[in-house]
Amino acid sequence: MTSLREVEAAAREGTLGDMVDALRSDPLSRWLAKALRVDLAAIVADPARTLQTVWARGYFTPALRGTLDRWREEHAGRPWARALRPPAFPLSGPLEEEYRGDFSGADAVSLTDETVTVVRGDSVTVVDRATGARRPSTAAAGPFWTVDFRTGFGQCRVVDLNSDAVLLDLQVNDEDRYEAVAVAEGGAVFAGGWCYDYDGVVVRIDDGAVRWRWEKAGAHVAGLSCTPDGARVLAFSRGRLFVLDGATGTVVHSGHVGAGVGAVDPAGTRLVTVGDSVARVWTLDRLGDAEGGLPGTGSGFAYAMWSPDGSRLLTGSALCEGTGGRLVAVLLMDGTGYLEGGPPPDARVVGDTEVVEFTPLRGMTMWDAVSGAPVAADPDRRYSLHRDRLWIAPDARSYLHADRDGGARLLRTRDGAELAAFGRMAEAAWSPDSSRFAAASDGVVRVHGADGAVEHDLGTVDDVTGLVFSCDGTVLVAGGKGTGLRLWDTGSGAPLGTATHTGRYPWRPSPDRLALLHGQHGFRARRHPFHARHEAGFMVIEPDDPALPVYRVACDEPLVPDPTGTRWASPTAHVALEPSP
Repeated sequence: MTSLREVEAAAREGTLGDMVDALRSDPLSRWLAKALRVDLAAIVADPARTLQTVWARGYFTPALRGTLDRWREEHAGRPWARALRPPAFPLSGPLEEEYRGDFSGADAVSLTDETVTVVRGDSVTVVDRATGARRPSTAAAGPFWTVDFRTGFGQCRVVDLNSDAVLLDLQVNDEDRYEAVAVAEGGAVFAGGWCYDYDGVVVRIDDGAVRWRWEKAGAHVAGLSCTPDGARVLAFSRGRLFVLDGATGTVVHSGHVGAGVGAVDPAGTRLVTVGDSVARVWTLDRLGDAEGGLPGTGSGFAYAMWSPDGSRLLTGSALCEGTGGRLVAVLLMDGTGYLEGGPPPDARVVGDTEVVEFTPLRGMTMWDAVSGAPVAADPDRRYSLHRDRLWIAPDARSYLHADRDGGARLLRTRDGAELAAFGRMAEAAWSPDSSRFAAASDGVVRVHGADGAVEHDLGTVDDVTGLVFSCDGTVLVAGGKGTGLRLWDTGSGAPLGTATHTGRYPWRPSPDRLALLHGQHGFRARRHPFHARHEAGFMVIEPDDPALPVYRVACDEPLVPDPTGTRWASPTAHVALEPSP
């Protein structure tokens, strides 16, 4: 069987494509060939990360585990990020190739036997499919047809993005709202968008008349394209693709592709899609086959939430082991299908022993964090975005509730018992260990114990818009509508100094703003020794010590670290840094 070092050498020498073509002698070799083909561009760009790249997709194909375990032994001692979660697009599915880069704002994409081409405004990126190499060039002149968003419901007005020339202006009905358009060479116009409660809609218009109209519940169409002859129409909705017959509007294929722009190749057998950070090539007639990922990650409000000790991870409604990635349970959590409103921000918390969520319809639900079993519920405690503010303790055992029309209360989560009452509360924050909280109530900032008793009166601070504790709980920061931040020692209540906020908007404790505060007056934004950024389809995780290795992890969206920085996750990815820092 092919060794890791042989693959790395072929990638460095530019012969990996030839190696892939030769790996067809037996089923195991064919699985390895597909794994290398899908991520060939990433492997050629960075041969040192071959194990990491192939493991992320191939280890969850049982036939390849023995090979990859041997590769791991070859790789011993070298740093890498080991995938703990099945990929969203497995080797057994329709995905053929993947190319990562900065494709944000892509207007169009095309596919030939030799290249993938991404159009972004006046520029074009052309990717060589055989080698993964790419070259920028100048885009051809339009026209680039778009929908005029200034129109009313039911009106389809199609204009050229560059010249404002009008191709079509038709009142189709009174309920559709069109957001995307595709025009076939013969003049057929396809318009897509939504109607009613964001149900998806696509219409075909020929010579000023509607030929057909397709509607799909809950499938708001945000992207649309068609083959040059109009035989196939691609309707993109929340990462899912519906391929429609251009003549009749019936669905021919459908499947999850995680993108909003795409096109079919001239032969009509392959599909190329592009998102903000990745372009993918698919076998068109296999869309919907062998969809992967972890169950539950596509539902619920949780992006990637870690318990304070890092033992549990919640993404969507999937509760997992934080260290090993095993799925513990899919929790019956609130969905995101609100036409407007929804739950308050931060209406769910993953504690070490309990998981809790508050919703406008079901009220409070609590689960055991170890087993995922439901342990408590209270339908009377219903909170909503427009009426309530919530600050739940990290251990999930108590929380602060502020009614927009009245005062605030400290409540026990499990049974709703009131522990303390306060005046009007503008902002609040819990310490990481849940032993105390800070609140700006009636214009005064105070530190309270977990029972609500006042520990320190820090004085008046005008127009507080954000409070946050340092990661070790020793420093409190308050910011407001002005440019100054104030910091205190939480143990003594003594002021530590001030810091400057230079943003245009009132200060809030976002990750970017906390990173700017890291190290000032003893404030620490994170316990782990890393800083990270998401760029061109990769999470770049850099140690604070420049002498230590940098980790680059392929991911469609940013990863969130656990408290120690040894595990990172998003709804579609979960990795462990090895050797453990």
